[in-house]
Amino acid sequence: MRTCLLPAYGLAAAVILVLTLAACNGGGDSGGPGPSLPYAKVYINDPESLTVRRDSIHLTGSVPCDTCPQGEWGEHVCPAVKPAPPPSITNVTWKNRANGFSGSANHYIAAIPIWVLHLCYLDYQHVWDATVPLMIGENLIKVTASGAGWDPGTESITITRVPGIVGNLKAASGKQQVTLSWDPVPDAASYNIYWSTSRDVSKATGTMIAGVNSPYTQTGLADGDTYYYIVTAVVFGVEGESSSVVAATPGWVAESVAELPLMDQILDSSIATDSASKAHLHYLSLDQTGTTDIIRSYYVMNVTGAWTPLLVRQDSGSYSGYYPPSADIALDSQNTVHVSVLDFNSLYHAIYASGTWKPDSLGTATCGGSLAVDSAGKAHIGYIGGSSQDELRYATNTSGSWTSSVAGGAARGCPGGSTSLGVDAAGAAHIAYRGIDNSLKYATNQGGGWTVSVVDQGCCVVRVSLAVDPSGGVHIVYANYTTGQLKYAQNVSGTWTIETIDSEDTYYNSLSVPSLGLDAAGKAHVSYYSCHVSNSSCDYGELRYASNSSGTWHLAAIESVVPVYDTDIALDSQGKAHISYTTNKGLRYATNK
Repeated sequence: MRTCLLPAYGLAAAVILVLTLAACNGGGDSGGPGPSLPYAKVYINDPESLTVRRDSIHLTGSVPCDTCPQGEWGEHVCPAVKPAPPPSITNVTWKNRANGFSGSANHYIAAIPIWVLHLCYLDYQHVWDATVPLMIGENLIKVTASGAGWDPGTESITITRVPGIVGNLKAASGKQQVTLSWDPVPDAASYNIYWSTSRDVSKATGTMIAGVNSPYTQTGLADGDTYYYIVTAVVFGVEGESSSVVAATPGWVAESVAELPLMDQILDSSIATDSASKAHLHYLSLDQTGTTDIIRSYYVMNVTGAWTPLLVRQDSGSYSGYYPPSADIALDSQNTVHVSVLDFNSLYHAIYASGTWKPDSLGTATCGGSLAVDSAGKAHIGYIGGSSQDELRYATNTSGSWTSSVAGGAARGCPGGSTSLGVDAAGAAHIAYRGIDNSLKYATNQGGGWTVSVVDQGCCVVRVSLAVDPSGGVHIVYANYTTGQLKYAQNVSGTWTIETIDSEDTYYNSLSVPSLGLDAAGKAHVSYYSCHVSNSSCDYGELRYASNSSGTWHLAAIESVVPVYDTDIALDSQGKAHISYTTNKGLRYATNK
C-alpha cells in the first residue's frame, strides 16, 4: 500500500524532494528479489477526492526515470528543454481489484520547471496517467511499474464510488400527509428518506425511512406543521450523498390550473374568492411563436369543480419584458367579476355580466394595475404612468364614468416598481408603492385630496402588497432586496409599526411577489416565494405562507418548486387561504381549505 505521495511542485520542491523520497521508505512495494536492481518506485498523486460519484477516476503519478536527461539550473530563466530522450523501457500498468479491469497507463518524460528565488531548475521526470473504471463501493487500484533495469514496484490507492445525488426532489402536501417524488438514480435499488421538523435536516439529525422508492407518501402528519426532507440513493448496499432539502406543510393542497405550451409563458396572475368560498383567477399568457407577440387575458374559476379558462381579451405588439404586464381580479358584493389588464402599456377594466365581458379602455400606463372594488360595486385602480411614465396614478368609475388623476409623487418605474391598492368601508383608496428613492410610500385620498407619507425609508423596497381591514387599518407587506427580509407594516394604532416576517437570502428576487390578505379579524395572511441561493443562483425554492392569526408569525412551506414568478393570496369567508402562483410550467393553485 501507499506510504507517501510525490510532493507538489512549487517554490520549495527542489529543497524537499530528496528528503521526501528518503522518508518514503521506498515508495511502493518491492516486487522482485534481485539485490542488484533498484526498485521501480511508484507514486500516485493525490486526486481531488477519495470519494467520487463518477464511473471512472483519472489518476496521475510518477515512476523512476530510466532515460531522463540530466536536470539543469538557469538564472532568471529556465534552461531550454532538451531533445526528446530515447523511449523508456519502463512499463506502467494498473488494475482495479474491485471489478477486475486493467490496462496500461500513458507514460512519458516531462520537463518540470522548479523555481527557487531567481533560479530555475528544469527537472525531467517520468510521469504517467490513466483513466480507471470504477464500480460502486471501494475500488482498490494497484499501479505497477516494471522494466529491464528495475525490480517491479507497486503502489495502491482506494477510491470509493458512491451513488449519484437524487435530483428533482419534490414534496406535495395533502391532508395529514406529504408525497415525495424524485428522478431515478442509475442502478439504485432503493432510497432512504430522512425527515425532520427542522430546516437543518441531515442524515445525522433526521428520522430515516429506509428502502423506499418514488413516489412515497408519508401519512399521519399534523396539518399546519412544516416537514423537511432529504433523500439518498442506495446502490449495492452503498448509500449516496444527500439531496437538496424540500419542505411541505400537510393541510395544504396544490394543483395545476393551466399547463403551458412549450413556447408560452404566464406573465402575471391574481386570485379572488366569492361568497361561496370558490376561487376565481385571472392571468396573462404570452405567445411569442409568431412574427408578433400576443398577450392573452384569461379568467378561470373552479365553481363547477374543474378549471375552465375563458378568454377576456388579447392584444398584439412587441414584448420586451421591461414593462411587465399585470392582471388583477376582484369580486363585488353581488359576486360580479371585475378584472384589470395592463398589456403593451394599455390599461383596461372589464366586468363579466350576462355571459359576456364588458371592457373599458383607461388609456396608457407603464406598470402596476392594482384593482379593488368598493361596497357600491365601483372599481378603483392604482398604477404607474403619466407623461413621465413614473407618476403614481389613480383611476375610478365612482362617478359613473372613468376619471384618472395623479395620486402621489414620482414612483419607481418598471421593472422592480409596483403598486398595491385597497379601499376602506367608506370607499377611500389606499395605495402602497415603491418611491423613486426606493423607500416604501403610502398614498390615500381618505381626507378628500391625496396625501403621501413614507412608511419605511430604508433601502431597498421591492414588490409591495396592501390590504385594508374592516376597521380601516392599513396593512402592507414588502420585500427588501438588499437584506433578504420579508417585512410587515401596519398603522392600526395610528402610527406605522414595522416587523420582520421572515429573513433569508431570498426575497430580493424581482420575480417573486409577496401578497397580503386579511381575514375578518384583520389578521394577516401572506404568500411569498423563498429561493435558496447558491453561487448567485436559485438551486431550490419554496412557495411559503405566513400568518399572524395566532398572535405570532407562523411560517409554512406549501410546495417546493423552482421558479415562482409571482404569488397572489385571497381569504374566503371562513378565513381559509387561496393562492395563485406562476411557474415556468404554468399556473398553479394552493389552498388550506
